[in-house]
Amino acid sequence: MRYNQIAKVAAGLLAATALSSPALAGETILYGDAGAWVDVPDLPPPAESQGNPLRLFDMQTRLEDGIVSSYGDFAFALESAEMLGAMGTVTLSWLPDKGDLTVHRVELVRGGEVIDLLANGAEFEVLRRERQLEQRIIDGALTATMSVPGAKIGDTLRYSFTVTKDEQVLGEDMEYLSPVLADPTPLAEGRVIVSWPEGEDVRWSTTRVGSPVEEATRGGYQYVSIALPVAEPDTVPQDAPPRFRLPPAIRVSTFDSYAQISQVIAPYFATEGTIAAGSTLADKVAEIAAQTSDPLKRAALATQFVQDEVGYLMNGLDGGNYIPQSPAETWEARTGDCKAKSLLLLSMLRE
Repeated sequence: MRYNQIAKVAAGLLAATALSSPALAGETILYGDAGAWVDVPDLPPPAESQGNPLRLFDMQTRLEDGIVSSYGDFAFALESAEMLGAMGTVTLSWLPDKGDLTVHRVELVRGGEVIDLLANGAEFEVLRRERQLEQRIIDGALTATMSVPGAKIGDTLRYSFTVTKDEQVLGEDMEYLSPVLADPTPLAEGRVIVSWPEGEDVRWSTTRVGSPVEEATRGGYQYVSIALPVAEPDTVPQDAPPRFRLPPAIRVSTFDSYAQISQVIAPYFATEGTIAAGSTLADKVAEIAAQTSDPLKRAALATQFVQDEVGYLMNGLDGGNYIPQSPAETWEARTGDCKAKSLLLLSMLRE
């Protein structure tokens, strides 16, 4: 794994997506200590990290009261000019309409000295950039970025932070998915820990994780822990279906079935009253209905109409990652994502 790939792994695993127009508390970077639930790890000694530029990769996630809190603690050995260049900027992402980003530390370890960059005045800047706009996707994620001041070859860069996420549509239910680093990742020490209150109805599973998974209960919480890196998964032919080629991962959810998920989501796809009488959209429906009384031909005409007259744009603002915009909004904007176009078509067909 090349150094720039290692950097992308660290930046991407806790990235999130969505945005809101009004100024929210979540749009401001917070600085402070890690939560009391976090078991802050020690940095492994340099002697144990030889040949492993990724010295520490620690991810801990707590699911509680409808909020998913993810703590990340990463350390990189800046052992070459290439690594120094790859890690010269720390980048973190979060969803301002769903939660906060709290930065706990940004340090350079130089020999036996720890240089606290935050205490020395270094700060993150907030960028609003749509990284997938070319794919017609607006996710609204904010990016915190810091050019690491004073870093030298031979230093170890360590930073830690927590991202919280409260998904609007799920209420008190929660979900979590994380890739799991596997060999041959050049990692000296790492782990993934997921926890939730004891007695909470939570289900978890892993995909292509061949290494042991430890379960434990302590202090009123259930813990699932995986030491990293896990064993390299078996090679899968490149022409195998994608579901067989997924990377190692852990999934955690308070849902017990897809039927339960459907019950939560279904109200957002209700069609009654979504096309106002006398509106231009109602006129379009009447125009299609007047062309034929054949239900199959009407369905085909409505489908063609939605395909031709509404362009694709995924709008993840204010919970739009799960909640479809109304048919009236879709028709007015003439754009919508899969959910929005499906609801528009369904509303037209019901009419």
